[in-house]
Amino acid sequence: MSRVLGAALLGAVVASQLGCVAAGVTTAAVGVLSAADRRTAGAIVEDQNIELKAPARLLRAIRNSTAVDVTSYNRQVLLLGQVLDEGEKVAAEKAIRELENVNTIYNELTVGSGTDSVAKKAKDGILSTKVKSELILTSEVGARHIKVVSDDGVVYLLGLMTRREGEQAAQVTSRVAGVRKVVTLWEFIQDRDGNSAVPSPPPWAAPAPSSSVVPAAPAASAASAAPLAAPSPAATPGAVVTTAPVR
Repeated sequence: MSRVLGAALLGAVVASQLGCVAAGVTTAAVGVLSAADRRTAGAIVEDQNIELKAPARLLRAIRNSTAVDVTSYNRQVLLLGQVLDEGEKVAAEKAIRELENVNTIYNELTVGSGTDSVAKKAKDGILSTKVKSELILTSEVGARHIKVVSDDGVVYLLGLMTRREGEQAAQVTSRVAGVRKVVTLWEFIQDRDGNSAVPSPPPWAAPAPSSSVVPAAPAASAASAAPLAAPSPAATPGAVVTTAPVR
């Protein structure tokens, strides 16, 4: 009997140690991610949880939940894809808003067939990869801090950025072949010089309060040019840029 009890105790100790190792590995992995990310470790985990829990919530809320993509960055949630009617667009947003730790929802769902083809998803993925590659090649843009999501030629940029980084990232993205429109959903932070975290829109972006879309920039005058002036029309293709209200 004592041998059985001893074996049981040994098994419990081993299991406990393995559990500690697994927890340590998980903690270390989150630590590595947060070291290369401007989000806190807690925000990274919460974003992962939001994206993991969203499909089950959508499955109960709308008829074809697989046509909706949910992206969370620093608790800001972007909804893309198609739903069958306006009622389902509202229902999808409501379902996601009920998830824990969701701060803001950008509902970009469109009403249509309620389906999303494999070919379209692949094309969107390729465009996102092209944009990310261009951002990585631009050393002044903190590409590792940018989440890139594409939907039918429209590229959405999310991240914690300085004003300078945000302006340049939008410029770079607008010049990538296949991009029809750029939508920036930045959360602005202070730069190393401590400049204000709340930016004014660059000359080629939509004014923040109206969120309207404008064509890519004319050349800025010397008197009004920002530190990173918008390219001249000849250097910029037909992509347009819109800026969401600063939150």
